Amino acid sequence: MDLIELPGSELLRRVFTYSPSTEEIDLFDVSLKRDGKTLIAHFDLHDQLPDRPPEKWKNFNRCRLGIYCAAINKLKLYHWNPNNLVRLSIKKIEEHGYEVQFSSNQLEIEFRCQHISVIGPTVYLDE
Repeated sequence: MDLIELPGSELLRRVFTYSPSTEEIDLFDVSLKRDGKTLIAHFDLHDQLPDRPPEKWKNFNRCRLGIYCAAINKLKLYHWNPNNLVRLSIKKIEEHGYEVQFSSNQLEIEFRCQHISVIGPTVYLDE
């Protein structure tokens, strides 16, 4: 499932004329909250920048997004590392849920959730 198909992707669709690839992303952080059983993940797109940014977004070289996942279950996390270049896969399952997976040769995070939405994007300059 493409990021632009998810709830909360309105800004993403405004600043990109295409659907950003999640084949390789730089996973920055993952946080778990017991309230609402939520998982929030932030990541940078790898070699992808908005192609129609607003004027105030000039002079940037990184684009950060996130996903907010509520009512998670079946969480598995293996081999967290300081640098996590991974693939993000989101699949719609059943009528009310998603299967989410961050994977690479080293890192594996997978879970199911009832609700998912996009956070961002934001841009910044990484020197």
